[in-house]
Formats: sequence, C-alpha cells, structure tokens
Amino acid sequence: MSLKSVMEETLIAAVPVAALFLCGWAYLSFYLGAFAIDITEVAIPMPTILVFSLKPFAQWWSALLLFAGLCLFVFAFPCLSATKKLRLKAALLQCSLLAAIVLSTFGGIELAKIAAEADAKRVWEGKRARVETVILDDTSSGEVEKDYRACAIRKGLVQVFATDSQTFLLCRSTYNPQEYGSIFSILESGKIRARKWVGRKD
Repeated sequence: MSLKSVMEETLIAAVPVAALFLCGWAYLSFYLGAFAIDITEVAIPMPTILVFSLKPFAQWWSALLLFAGLCLFVFAFPCLSATKKLRLKAALLQCSLLAAIVLSTFGGIELAKIAAEADAKRVWEGKRARVETVILDDTSSGEVEKDYRACAIRKGLVQVFATDSQTFLLCRSTYNPQEYGSIFSILESGKIRARKWVGRKD
C-alpha cells in the first residue's frame, strides 16, 4: 500500500469524526452559552462531545442531511485519483467533496445552534430534570449556600449540565422563572464554586 493510499484512507476516516466533533462542540458552546457558561470553563472529555454531536441530528431530515454529506464525502474522495485524466469528472468530484465538507461543518453548526436553543428553552421552562436534594458539605453556611438551599426547598433547581468534576444548576427566579435565574456551579466535593445571575437569551 502506497503512502498516498494511506493518507487518503486516513483523511476519509478523520474528516467525518472531525465534523462530528465540531458539531458536538458547537452544540455545547451554544447550549452552555445560553446560561452564561463559557465552554472553556468546563472540562468535557472528547467521547462526551462526540455523544452530544448527535443532538443536532435528532430530527429525521437533519440526520438525512448529515448522512448525505458523509456519503458524498466517502464516495467522492476515492474517485479523485481514478479520474485525473478526465478533468471534467475530476472537477465535479472535487466540487462534490468540497460541498460535502461544507455541508457537514457549517450546516452542522447551524443545526447545533437550533438544537441548543431548543434544549435551553426547555431548561428555562423547567422541563428538564429538577434537583430536589441539597448536596453540600457541612461547612457551607454562607449567603450563597443559603440561597441554594432555599431554591432547592422550593424545587426551583433545574439541572443544566454535569461532568465528573462539577454540576451546573439553574435556580429559576421566583418572580419570572422563564426569564431570569442564577447558575450554581457545584464541585464534586459539595462546595459551591461560583454563582452568577443570568437572563434568558432568545
């Protein structure tokens, strides 16, 4: 097997994975951004990002769009070397290849934004998993901790996102729960790392 063949096969395998990774990263960036959480603040492992890359393609038409783009890429790329003497066919295949890459990236990012906004809306409306237990260490007794416990007692906490090291919870406002609230970042140890006031982004 020649070096060129190895490089072609590597590229064929890498581009779809990179496109999915970009979609997952874009989804999480838009979703967390809806709660004033910078994705760089969160240590998210690559397998988790790849899992979330499927979120933008939950609808059948968006999944079909992704499948078409990946198929176009997989079948068009190997044909390039076989059609060097046929310039027209080679040009068409190159255009198809470029279209597949653009379709899988920019199209995926736009779908990720739509899916993230829809999921963020469900959180603001309290349709995601609610947190009814207060898990804090016994030494936590400041004003922030008291506000957190009070929010948990009135069942105003909604889970936004969780990793192995921290959990982000939204405390929906008493007066306007679908528009305003505060984000609590709870560490694995049970301490509150931070709290920030947030407003809904439409």
